[in-house]
Amino acid sequence: MGYLSERAIADLRYKATEKFTKLPIPKLDTMHSGDNLSKLTNDIQLVKRFLDWDGYFLILRPLMAVATLAYLTYLNWQLTLASLVFIPIMMYLTMKITQPISNYSKALQEELANINKANQDILGGIQIVKSFNLKDRILESFKGQVDESVKRGRVIALRRAILAGISGFLTFLPFIVSFGLGSLLVNRGSMSVGGLLAFINLLNQLSWPLAQLPNHIGSYKAAGAGLDRIYEIVDIVSERQTGEKLDFESENVLSFNNVRFAYGEKDILQGISFHINCGEKVALVGPSGGGKSTIFKLITGFYQPYEGEISLFNNTIDKWKLDFLREEIAVVSQDTYLFPTTIKENITLGRNFSMEAIIAASQKANAHNFIMELADGYDTMVGERGAKLSGGQRQRISIARAILKDAKLLLLDEATSALDTESEQMVQQALEKAMEGRTTMVIAHRLSTIKNADRILVIEGGAVVEEGTHEQLLDKEGLYSKLYNKDFSHVDQESGVA
Repeated sequence: MGYLSERAIADLRYKATEKFTKLPIPKLDTMHSGDNLSKLTNDIQLVKRFLDWDGYFLILRPLMAVATLAYLTYLNWQLTLASLVFIPIMMYLTMKITQPISNYSKALQEELANINKANQDILGGIQIVKSFNLKDRILESFKGQVDESVKRGRVIALRRAILAGISGFLTFLPFIVSFGLGSLLVNRGSMSVGGLLAFINLLNQLSWPLAQLPNHIGSYKAAGAGLDRIYEIVDIVSERQTGEKLDFESENVLSFNNVRFAYGEKDILQGISFHINCGEKVALVGPSGGGKSTIFKLITGFYQPYEGEISLFNNTIDKWKLDFLREEIAVVSQDTYLFPTTIKENITLGRNFSMEAIIAASQKANAHNFIMELADGYDTMVGERGAKLSGGQRQRISIARAILKDAKLLLLDEATSALDTESEQMVQQALEKAMEGRTTMVIAHRLSTIKNADRILVIEGGAVVEEGTHEQLLDKEGLYSKLYNKDFSHVDQESGVA
């Protein structure tokens, strides 16, 4: 039974985790990672506890009781009937008392999930907590959540204590009845003393399993509550898994045709259209919130347009098998995520590459020199989310990762975070090398990137309002010209560029 329960829990953990990898990004955006982790740990542990102990006895003990009951009936059916008259009462009370345990357990698990959320938020934002002196306020709120979980746990414990008391009391009643009635039968000569003692001894094999049944049922209800929370994830509709492995050879790499997209009721893209040919470098510029990042998420299939058509490599995105399509799309985002492993593994992401290829990609990304200055070189552990590295170093590792992937389409979201002058230059050079010979779309924040682009798309209010080269757009004296004069003209003056 131990092996079966461990196998079942392992499968449950795998399926739940696998499901998270298949969930649509918009759905994941609405979920708190603390609650998700609670489902993968606390709730699964609740199910494991039941399978390890109570599940086994919930099957075995009723079978023991039925077998014992059959033999007791064979020995003396009248005494058996009299001894078990209280069993229906016990079962009725058990059902009434355990019925709410499922709801109470689910509420407790949700409260524990809230505690997980709070812990994660506190640890993730610890610098803000300290900087703004939020410790007392946050701990007061956290204590309220802990107290609420204690209150819910107390309700469950009280009901289980009542169950234990009732089952314990009712356990002795069959013995009292059988001993009293059995004594009368012995006095009348209807039953021998040995028969009565054998009957009472066997009765213990019946009453004890039945007495433990309420506890097992209570655990079953609690495990059911945990399983319900896990299946809240499992029952969510997965990201599309259909599609074909199509040909990537096409002059038309990317096109949007009257694409509209909304977050809830808020329109983000409003009939946007553009195309990118093979080898082109196209920059997206425009005010914040105009929909530039949304375009990237639509290209990678993270979001689905509610109107219009997106084509990649001359096939609409709905025809592509998404996993296959993503193999030829490399993304460098502003928020660089590094896994808590080595630099080498963060660059390769588990794929097989020669050390020569890894070093070549790192050199192009201006990362090789700083990596070799570290004590363990490419085997250096980067810490959680790359905490042991600077912002510029993390960005260059992310760029090396994209270069090594050697995808046909490169999506760059230039970081807006402030870097020191040397890091800024290193990152900019790395980005330029990453774009060499690749079809690239970049959300541009640096003047050099914008000026080197083959075309610039100016995005405002979810639409392309201007399109052209840097010089063409300046001549139009429209939105791009205003953005340039506001944010970049001083850069040209300082660098002597007219």
